[in-house]
Amino acid sequence: MKSTQRLSLRVLTPEGAILEREDLISISVPLVDGGSIGIRSGHAPLIGETMRGFVNFRTKIDQDKIELFPGVLEIRQNLVTILTSGIVSGLPELTEETETNEFDRLMATLARQLNLDNETKINREDR
Repeated sequence: MKSTQRLSLRVLTPEGAILEREDLISISVPLVDGGSIGIRSGHAPLIGETMRGFVNFRTKIDQDKIELFPGVLEIRQNLVTILTSGIVSGLPELTEETETNEFDRLMATLARQLNLDNETKINREDR
């Protein structure tokens, strides 16, 4: 039995959302191990580390791609979220050290956000 649900893709940076697409049939994301993962509707939940490269996505009638810096991928209930430091397009080639610094900045932002969420939850529970 084929799933009739479609995928949604969100690409987030510490500054905010840079891409939101819905009604997608498939998404392909480069992973840090050098391979890529193909995602279709009904994919199992997953969290993984992405590498710099192209994220390809397609609808019934067209396909597109976006080149991103390394980041974190989450797949949950047909929602694919990529947390990254930004889009590569048009930028000069970066060294591995620069990419590592960008990844560290991204992870620090994520940690601060999670900590703020936990503090907010704790404050609500104290009331």
